[in-house]
Amino acid sequence: MMLEIIESYRSWSSALDDDGFTADPDRDGIPNLQEYAFGGDPMEPSRRNDADGGNLLPTLEESANGVTIDFLQRTDADERALSYLVESSVNLAEGSWQAVSDQIDEISRESAGPGLERVRMEIAADLEARFYRLKIDLNE
Repeated sequence: MMLEIIESYRSWSSALDDDGFTADPDRDGIPNLQEYAFGGDPMEPSRRNDADGGNLLPTLEESANGVTIDFLQRTDADERALSYLVESSVNLAEGSWQAVSDQIDEISRESAGPGLERVRMEIAADLEARFYRLKIDLNE
């Protein structure tokens, strides 16, 4: 029987001087937890994914029926105890954020390099202006 060892956040960040979730050792504006979740390198300032050349950080665009959010996700996110949740709010107030799962029209996924996929969600929007965010949680 062959055991597969999945890299945890703790092992991934163990060589960093500051391994905290919000630390940014390479000063590229992307905190460690996001670098980990999106397959970035916390020691090399970059805002691009080397494999597909796309943005490392999520992007949001208006579409004909609402908005489209595009983001990188680890293919083994469950094993790494990572969760990715798209939320919206009408006013940015604490407690006003709601999951958009009931508003998703379509989800597509394509490979974005080893262990990563690019997720594209079409989100139906109502007439009310909204703010969107991708919430990353780690439950190790």
